[in-house]
Amino acid sequence: MEEKNRYLFLELLFTFFLLEPVIFLSGDILSSYRLYITLGLIGGFSFSWFNRNKQSSLTRIFINLSVLGVFIWIIYSLLNSSLLYREVILTFIKGGIILEVIFSFNSCFPPSLTYIQALSFPLFMCFPVFVKDYNEVHAMLVLIYIICWIAILKIKFYAFLKPKSEKARKFIWHYPLFLSSAFFLIIVFISWLLFSHFRLGKIEEGGFFPKEDKSLEVLEKEYYDLQDKIQKEVTELIPELKSKEERYEVLTFLDSLIKESPYVMEVEKAELGLIDYLRRPGPGLEKGDTEGITFLIKGYVDKKTLLNLKRIKENIMDILKKQAFNIMERISILRRVNKIQYSNSYQQIREYEKELQKIINKSSVDIKIKRDLEELIGRFKEWKTLWIYHQKMNYLKKKIDSLNGPLKKEFANLLSDIEQIERFSDFSNVENKIKILKYTMPSQFQGLIKDAEGILDILSEFILPEEIEKLKEKLEKSNLPIDKLMEIEEALDNIKNIEEDQKFLEDLLKSQEGIKGKDIKTQEDILKEKEEKLILIKIIPDYSRIALGEEIQLVALGVYSDDSQEDLTLLGKWTGTDNSIASVSEGKVSTHSVGEIKVYVEFQGIKSLPASVIVEESRLVSMILSPQNAQLSMKDKLVLKAEGYFSDSSRKDITSLVTWKLANPRIIKIEKGKILPLKFGVTEVHAEYLGIESLPANIRIVVTMDWLIYVIIKGVFFLFLGMATMFIVLYVLTEKKKNNLKNSLDKNPAEFIVNLYENAKKILAIFNLSYKECLPPLSYAELVQKSYSIENNFFLRFTAKFEEARYSHHVLSSRDASLALNDYNNFLKILFSRYNKFSLFLKYCLALLERRPLFIPKSNLLKFLAFTPHL
Repeated sequence: MEEKNRYLFLELLFTFFLLEPVIFLSGDILSSYRLYITLGLIGGFSFSWFNRNKQSSLTRIFINLSVLGVFIWIIYSLLNSSLLYREVILTFIKGGIILEVIFSFNSCFPPSLTYIQALSFPLFMCFPVFVKDYNEVHAMLVLIYIICWIAILKIKFYAFLKPKSEKARKFIWHYPLFLSSAFFLIIVFISWLLFSHFRLGKIEEGGFFPKEDKSLEVLEKEYYDLQDKIQKEVTELIPELKSKEERYEVLTFLDSLIKESPYVMEVEKAELGLIDYLRRPGPGLEKGDTEGITFLIKGYVDKKTLLNLKRIKENIMDILKKQAFNIMERISILRRVNKIQYSNSYQQIREYEKELQKIINKSSVDIKIKRDLEELIGRFKEWKTLWIYHQKMNYLKKKIDSLNGPLKKEFANLLSDIEQIERFSDFSNVENKIKILKYTMPSQFQGLIKDAEGILDILSEFILPEEIEKLKEKLEKSNLPIDKLMEIEEALDNIKNIEEDQKFLEDLLKSQEGIKGKDIKTQEDILKEKEEKLILIKIIPDYSRIALGEEIQLVALGVYSDDSQEDLTLLGKWTGTDNSIASVSEGKVSTHSVGEIKVYVEFQGIKSLPASVIVEESRLVSMILSPQNAQLSMKDKLVLKAEGYFSDSSRKDITSLVTWKLANPRIIKIEKGKILPLKFGVTEVHAEYLGIESLPANIRIVVTMDWLIYVIIKGVFFLFLGMATMFIVLYVLTEKKKNNLKNSLDKNPAEFIVNLYENAKKILAIFNLSYKECLPPLSYAELVQKSYSIENNFFLRFTAKFEEARYSHHVLSSRDASLALNDYNNFLKILFSRYNKFSLFLKYCLALLERRPLFIPKSNLLKFLAFTPHL
């Protein structure tokens, strides 16, 4: 086999083994087609090999048409897909594998072989999308892929180093290796340049090709499994309940939770009601049991939400496929539906819904289809809003749990009030509380208040559909004229969200309340009419310790002559002994300075016994880290500051007092408040002091351009230093070998010539002319001179001298050895002239690695002997 064909055959073989790991790493998506794909590749490579010497126009036409067909199939499949990330990747993988098989039929043509090798790389990079659990087989396949690439690059490298013809002796670019490498380096440089100057936002799920979490079948199985477990657990607890009413209430909650309700709020009420009931202490309700059932219920509602999202989305896709939506409308609708599904912001969902309504209204489909689609999108939005509501509630609960003292209690009460909202009339009380908190809370807690406002907006979305239906039922029972009734019902049908039509809906709700307050007596009037006599007023608690800046609520209880008690907190007159320390109003004690006061309350001439209130030094309430978000390179350092917020609204730097906690200590370490990067990644830092833990500071260690340049320069320097050291050692060893060879010239000329010839054979092997044992030395010499078009017979004469030294019995002189050395050096000089400097440099490095001396200079005496006429 010719050397050219041998290189080609090896490259084809390694390319085939390059593709096999890609096929087997693709997981189950190609499991039923692996054998056919492998047979197709074998057939394609074989066909191309046996037809390598003849380029058929029919083959090229077939390949071009096949490639065109594959691209048409890819585009068609994408247009008919749900644009989910996994489905899109799967389509491209299948198309890429088919393209590999097609190109294999023309693989002996260099561009096609390059396409096959290049296309294998993105296909290889896709396998983590489909592989869930990695094992030794996956590691072995990845290793095989890398080894095959190394082998292919080595073949290309040696092909590049082959001697060129006389016209091609100058250095030329070899496309598969050097041009692609140059483009790659240029792309990397430009990318890092753009990255360092124009930072893009974080790429999140829910883009043009969002990621699908689980298939419908898997979700349904998990959903119904949880449903069975909940039914079993709850039905086992029901007989332990005290009364028939309690059992009926729990069964009602369970029924509302499990049934397919059109109202999302009904599911939420059932979840909260059931969890609240299970948390009440009583017979048969052990703490561990109720916590387990609570966890199951929350997981079940999450699965119910995801399952409804998938089902509704499939219904939307069915309508889009069956009805006369054009391609752009279909893609636009699907894209926004995907964005709603994977959005984490209620405001974004609103925007996407508005965009969907515009697209649907502009479409040319039937009005009934538009209404069906709008109804599905509305339900889709409600279930997604429920998901966001749960995420935000969990996040808010975690934040509140990190607080301490009165602040925690205040926010916990607010959260409880939000959870108990069932209709629009309940909103006003919570909104008023939020307004008060806005004005009374320090700035560091405004984020919590904003989160609570966001949850209120989401709740309004849940309540809207149910309230509209209730209003319709009330309107139908009213005595309004038919035309007015139809007008109101039409207006209700057109309400899309509470934000746009809030006033209209509130007016209707108020008109339905029908609550009239007449002759309402105050508590004070009732107590004045009370016949029993007030004999004693007690303050509860009668002894309190409170930190400066905090408040405490005291309660005044009036004891009457019939031993009855009444709450006099708001009716009595409160006084304190020192208003500079603390002031009292309606039982609420507000602190001003450190000290102790006595508090009294008086009502109807009766004065209470004193209650002691001790005001202590301010207490740490919370702390904030700054900066809260930071991005560092590996060589940067950052000073993290911890600022404490105290109960008296003061702030102090407590950096030196806190204990640092790291979510991932392998990414950074902290020494005296300084962050020192260890590796790339993202981690969170918490500070803790006196039992108070701060909110996390997010630290991101990234690759920056200046750090990359620094590392590259440092790496190149040490690589150069290591290589220089290695080559110096090799050079010294090679020079030693050269000197040993030269020293034998006078002592044993015949041995010198034999060793010199062996050295020449090894050098020729480096130049791709390995010695063939089947050839006599003189025939090998002729082959070498012919291969390099060497007209002078230096190597032939040198070989003849070698045969004389090896096989002849007469004694050779130093002059004979000198002549042989002269022919050896002249031959190498002509050989080197056939190569460019870069190739010679590489071959010189290879010679050093094998410790083979090239030119061997002669001493002046040897030069004289070589050129003195023989006497």
